[in-house]
Amino acid sequence: MENAIFVGLSRQMVLQRQMDAVANNIANMNTAGYRSQQMLFETYLADVDDPGPGQGHEMSMVIDQAMVADLRPGPLVETGNEFDLALMGDGFLRVQTPSGPRYTRSGHLSLDGQRQLVNTSGLPLLTADGGTITIPAGTERITITEDGTVSADNAQVGRIDIVEFDEPHRLEPLGSSLFVTNEAPRPAEATTVMQGAIESSNVEPIVEMTQMIAIARAYETTQQILQNEHERQQSAIRRLGQMAST
Repeated sequence: MENAIFVGLSRQMVLQRQMDAVANNIANMNTAGYRSQQMLFETYLADVDDPGPGQGHEMSMVIDQAMVADLRPGPLVETGNEFDLALMGDGFLRVQTPSGPRYTRSGHLSLDGQRQLVNTSGLPLLTADGGTITIPAGTERITITEDGTVSADNAQVGRIDIVEFDEPHRLEPLGSSLFVTNEAPRPAEATTVMQGAIESSNVEPIVEMTQMIAIARAYETTQQILQNEHERQQSAIRRLGQMAST
């Protein structure tokens, strides 16, 4: 009887994490460069020492294995803002964090107090040699070419490092728009930059809302199964007590 409870509780834990992922997707549906995240699951078989009548000797439980990102591109939105850029292709921008370089598709840029090009989190964009890009004071116009070369009033000030990965599915989501991986990147070969546009989130609101409803119903169903199992156990205990007293 305890086996059903263990299975039910493991199912509820997975559903809760799945709900968290869906809620996070919905919360970031308007975040530039955000990639929809999904849970990967694995079935775990555990040996059962004393299975009940008609039951096997293994108990199947579901556990969450990892969070993965849907790397399909989001729609491009033209903004006309010279500090916005969108990547066309599978490449990523490289940014510097306190923990080392990270990767992003979010091209909504600005200048920090040192006039460095930074993303929405204030992380500076990196060049191929690991440097940053500084825009001189008094600059009236910034241009970014298809290969990521940045010019301030027609004077080149740096080239944004755009990288690609042989196994992009190994990228692990970090926050709302960053990715981390142990795989070494390589210079982008099939990715170009479009200035004055951003890549929107690839979250599909209707799909996420449908998943949220399905998860909520599955959680309620599992809760009802657990309640029924608990009542069955209590009934069995009462019957045993009555038999012992006679």
